[in-house]
Parts: sequence; structure tokens; C-alpha cells
Amino acid sequence: LALDTYYMRYNKDNPDGYEQEPYLYDSIVISKGGYVTKDQKAANAVIEAINALPQEVRLEDETRITAVRTEYNALTEAQRALVTNVAKLEQAEAALIEQKIQSLITEINTIPETITLEDKALIDRLMEKLDALTPEQQKLVTNADKLLDAQAQLEALKNPNTGSDTPASAVILGATALCVTAISLRRRRK
Repeated sequence: LALDTYYMRYNKDNPDGYEQEPYLYDSIVISKGGYVTKDQKAANAVIEAINALPQEVRLEDETRITAVRTEYNALTEAQRALVTNVAKLEQAEAALIEQKIQSLITEINTIPETITLEDKALIDRLMEKLDALTPEQQKLVTNADKLLDAQAQLEALKNPNTGSDTPASAVILGATALCVTAISLRRRRK
């Protein structure tokens, strides 16, 4: 018996008289649409997930795009070969990177001309975003020099002796207080 006749059942309501029942047999899934291999079934799930991605990509879509990429990467090589719309996923990823770059450029433009220690959080956050990009993507950040200059200014504001965020003047005051305390303790001992 052929596989297709073996799993057919008679249905008097169907004009053809027969219908296929969903049934799993080794690596073949039999459904109403016909025979589908397990590989094709796995690929179809990813194809559907890719098709569900938005046409206009926004930064808020990053989690969704990353999840679809993870699903695609989890496929075997044979299953990946069956995914017919991987180009759409790649386009969504490229659009997301472009959105990230444009967002970073906009945020870098908010850095003040005169840097203070209060700007440390902003500069650190922007540096993390820049570092998360590949070297090729970093070249597309047209105002990265402004961020790097701001980071250099911030470093110059830090205490040159310790490299901490504590200004040198505070360290001098603290050291002076420590010396006065030490002198006072010596006088008491005598």
C-alpha cells in the first residue's frame, strides 16, 4: 500500500470521498495540505515568524527580531535551506542597526559642550552603546568623535593621582584634615 492511501479515510461529506488525517510517521507529517517533512515543518514555523515581522522596523522591535534570529539559528542546515524568506529577516536586522545608529547619533548630539562629572552617566551609557556596535557600524556614527572627546574631558576631570571621580581638591582637603588629626594625636601623647 502506498503511504497516501494507507492514511486516507473515507468521508461521505467530502465531494472526493476521502480526506487525509494529521498523523506523524517517522520524519513525515501528514496533514490536510499533504505530506510535509519535519524539516519543512520546522522551517515553516520560522517562515511564519519572519513574515510576522513589521515592515517598518523600530527600536522597540529589537526583542522580536532577535527572537526570530534565535529561532532561525536553532534550525539545522537542512532546515535553514528551506527557509525561503531569510532575506526579510536580514533586512529587518539591517534596519534595526540603522535605527540604533541614528538613535546614538541623536543622543550624542545632546552631550553638553562643557563636560562635568555629572555627565559621567550619560557618557558611560553612550560609550556602552557605541561599544556594542561592530567596528564597521561604529564608522557610521558620524559624531563619534564628539563622544570620545567628551570621554577624554571627563577623564581629565577625574583625580589625576587616583583616577577616581573624586576631584583632586577634595583629596587635598581630606589629606589636610588627616594631617591635622595626626598632629593632634601626637600632641596628646606627649
